[in-house]
Amino acid sequence: MRVLRLLLMALVVVSFANAQQSIDKSQEVVAGEIEAADLSEPDASELAKANNGDQRSLAALKELEKGNDLWRSGEIKESSACFQREINLDPSFYSAQFNLGLSHLYTKQYGRAVQAFTVALRLRPESVSAWQSLGFAHYYRKQYGKALEAFRKAHRLAPEEAVTNNNLGFAYLFVSQLQDAIASFQNALKFDSGFGPALNGLCSAQALAKNANYAVEACLNAASNDPDAAAPLYFLGLAYMDLGQLEKGLAALQQASRIEPRTARIQVGLGFAFFRLKKYREALKHFEQARRLNAKAQHALLGLGVSYAQLKDYNKAEGVLREAVSSDPDNPVARFNLGIVCLVRRHRDCALSQYNHLKIMDHAFAKTLFTTMFRDRVVDASRLKNP
Repeated sequence: MRVLRLLLMALVVVSFANAQQSIDKSQEVVAGEIEAADLSEPDASELAKANNGDQRSLAALKELEKGNDLWRSGEIKESSACFQREINLDPSFYSAQFNLGLSHLYTKQYGRAVQAFTVALRLRPESVSAWQSLGFAHYYRKQYGKALEAFRKAHRLAPEEAVTNNNLGFAYLFVSQLQDAIASFQNALKFDSGFGPALNGLCSAQALAKNANYAVEACLNAASNDPDAAAPLYFLGLAYMDLGQLEKGLAALQQASRIEPRTARIQVGLGFAFFRLKKYREALKHFEQARRLNAKAQHALLGLGVSYAQLKDYNKAEGVLREAVSSDPDNPVARFNLGIVCLVRRHRDCALSQYNHLKIMDHAFAKTLFTTMFRDRVVDASRLKNP
């Protein structure tokens, strides 16, 4: 039985360490930042062009103004048609190109939004709003490198604005440049110490960077600024867990769950908090809830697998971990944990298969699994009681 305990300890430690890092890099951009991009009104040069007797330009101006009125009344699709008609009449109006991009952004036509903002920037390359909006359009297309470049250009044009520093910080989060993200959020807070998005961003960046003490401080500030936000409490819980303050971590995650009970990653965090406290049945409940909320949540499957193993339900543990491997064949943690459970169940061929995959991945897990497989006391599986 000592061998069995050692096997399960290997399984648990690796899985939990990985799950602590399972914070989605695409920390949701605060919607308010998109809404902060106002419609562009025609500037003096555009008005002059329309008033110089050019009938097409005058008709274009009327379509633009009609589109702006429709936008303000909430008729986004109708406004988009007006902006397009304006562009067909006179494509040189920056305001119409930019507003068309905004309408596409709000209707989730992100490819078209990129096209419209790109044209707008050819007409007015110094527009901070257009660079920021282009960044959001790239972000929602999951083109994080392009989003980062757009936000960098916006920041270079307006380096002393909280919004540009904040959005650059989130862009760095998208590409996991955590120290750059931290610096950007701190800069944003220099210009506006109470700027909520930057407070939230600094909290998440410090937690992702495993700066646990700084993360606790940042997340407490963010939670104090917006008591109804779940994200700061979620990251606060993870930071406390990193510090080994398990009860505090659990309390913060439970508070986050009360605010957002249907967020899968919060349920995963609760699952591992209960797991660390050796309350495996409670952990199972939260991993199952996370799985119901997001059937493809890898860390919910991993958490289920290790929890079932601790409860000695090795059949379910193997089944769930096989599902994890099937849904993400390149996940070394899932393969390693499946290999360990297979060893516990004396399914040596299954364990060897996982080792062979890990070896191709050139991962350190392969060496650990190999050592475990061929340790004399493990190979003599007949001495293990079949659970």
